[in-house]
Amino acid sequence: MSVVYLLSLSFSVDYVPHQVEARWQRKAAEYKPPEGNMDGLTSYTRDYPEKKVDPAKSVKRTDTQRVAGKFEGDPTYRDDYRQWDIPARHTYKPDAAWEKPVDPFGGSTTYDSDFQKYKSSPAQPIKPTSQVHASHEPFDDRTGYRDSYIKHPMPARYVKEKEKYSPTKVPFEGSTNYSSDFIPRAGDRARPIKPNATTYASTAPFESSTTHKNDFKEYAVKVPEIKTREGYVAPQGDMDLQTSHKLDYTAKPIEVVAAYKPVQTSRRVEAAFDGSTTYDNDFRQWESARATLPEIRSSYRPPSAPFEGMATYKAHYVKHDAIPVKPIRPDASIHATNAPFDDATNYKREFTPKILQPCPAALLETERASYYFVEQARGHKFYQPAQDAYGSSSGAGEIQVA
Repeated sequence: MSVVYLLSLSFSVDYVPHQVEARWQRKAAEYKPPEGNMDGLTSYTRDYPEKKVDPAKSVKRTDTQRVAGKFEGDPTYRDDYRQWDIPARHTYKPDAAWEKPVDPFGGSTTYDSDFQKYKSSPAQPIKPTSQVHASHEPFDDRTGYRDSYIKHPMPARYVKEKEKYSPTKVPFEGSTNYSSDFIPRAGDRARPIKPNATTYASTAPFESSTTHKNDFKEYAVKVPEIKTREGYVAPQGDMDLQTSHKLDYTAKPIEVVAAYKPVQTSRRVEAAFDGSTTYDNDFRQWESARATLPEIRSSYRPPSAPFEGMATYKAHYVKHDAIPVKPIRPDASIHATNAPFDDATNYKREFTPKILQPCPAALLETERASYYFVEQARGHKFYQPAQDAYGSSSGAGEIQVA
């Protein structure tokens, strides 16, 4: 038995290609420059003309005072620190001079000699092929459920009888436990505990006695007695200034230790000491006066005539007629129309409503059922399409059994 599915594509029938026009775009208005020539002069260039000013003179002094004579003599640094003849140190570092090889370079490296390249076949991929394995044998739709399932008759379901409602014949009293147990009693109205708002008035004279006056009374306090200190009395007799240190450690005759350091004879100069230095001779104190600050004089003189009240901006500014800028906002009156609104869309034009078929499982054992039970010779029953028995014309979306 072979099953052939004949399905028609609804996409190719419902969606027909249409010609798409380019989207309309609004063109920007062309720029129109204003008429006339532009005057590049400003009020700043007219009010503040350029003036020639001499450059500021430098305050730094150019004359330097130096000693004309040449220094002749030997300074203390050269006299104290003289150059001595010191033999050169012998180095024990080996001579690491590189010697150029005599043999020519063969072009082979240790990598080429150690790692030899061998020819090997490429590894075969372990990924399975993506080809479809088509089978020419007919499709076997027999399953274990269809071969082994035996449908047995189901007994009728037990339905419990419902008890009929029978209303009581006793009239309804309407009394509850609350109304019978809690009987209202007549009682007095609760009195407020809020104090009276009337002010307290008394005709008795005001008593000036307070708890502070009654509890804290004034008592007589005695002046504390001041104790006089006794005068210092010096001890009688003479003070012994001897200490245990002086008595135990007495002075002993000790000879001076002779030094092992050889006696160093210093070089003595009998000439008189000259206290003058090169700094005192070269840099003498000169009489200098305080430098005067340079005075910057400007050639600008403010006018003596009063201001007429007319600025250069008002006198030189020429008003030109400018073209008003057109708004780029679209006019709302262009799109106004009296034609009826066209609410047709591509979805409404191209969409074709389809009739949805109900699920076959919901129509079982009804007049519109497309499947029914078939009993085999072995006693098994299974669902089989109704068109296999009665036959139906083949069409799109239907199953044809051959």
